[in-house]
Amino acid sequence: MAAKMIVCDLDGTLLRTDKTVSPYTLDILHRCRQTGIKFAIATARSQFGARLFTDFMVPDVLIYDGGARAKVDEKVIYNCQMDSATTSRLAQSILAHDSQTYLAAEIDRGYFYTGGPPTAYAEELHQAGHNVVYVDFAKELDHSVHKLSAFMCGNAAAEIVRNFPDVGIITYHGENIVRYAHKNATKWQAIRACAAYFGITTTDITAFGDDYNDIEMLANCGIGVAMANAIPQAKATANHICDSNDIDGVAKWIKENIF
Repeated sequence: MAAKMIVCDLDGTLLRTDKTVSPYTLDILHRCRQTGIKFAIATARSQFGARLFTDFMVPDVLIYDGGARAKVDEKVIYNCQMDSATTSRLAQSILAHDSQTYLAAEIDRGYFYTGGPPTAYAEELHQAGHNVVYVDFAKELDHSVHKLSAFMCGNAAAEIVRNFPDVGIITYHGENIVRYAHKNATKWQAIRACAAYFGITTTDITAFGDDYNDIEMLANCGIGVAMANAIPQAKATANHICDSNDIDGVAKWIKENIF
């Protein structure tokens, strides 16, 4: 199979359960770049959270915060944020539903949270030197954000977002976190921008993923490959199923089908 770009999710896809990447997988990714195949990471993590893992992979493209932004080197080629007024109204609507819920807003320069102690993810960012700040979301924010995350159920989130026509929500398998972002801040929309930037068609792209926020790109890229550990909906959407993230599923599929 021919491919001009490979797009991989991180958690549950390229990363093993212990958040490591095997030397074998790194070698296959290096061979992709050597043969001229573009390599992109598309993750729900923030830029800083992704780069805890991707700096040694050296991807050609980093799509982060679930597709809110995409960069080639440090050049922004896709940007889709929620403006500050919308984010503030949304945060206040969430807090009106549950005043004690944990909320977190992310931009390139910081992680802003309220509603309790920092999460393990926030602590991870803090330990790595990122700007993690407690804020009062009852007050209006002074900047646009890539995403707003809240600990709550998906049904409640769907009810809240009805009053925000430009906002979309994403849930994650096995977690009670809801991601709110601009409705066009998706991995697929960012991938389309990347394809246009490199002058290729999306039919020349192979995508790997495992969760709800990967389904759109698995459905619309030329080839969609779901992990063996993926949710049933991702498997049903994909063209192919590869081995799990813990046994180099991505790398083995690339070696067997692209090289």
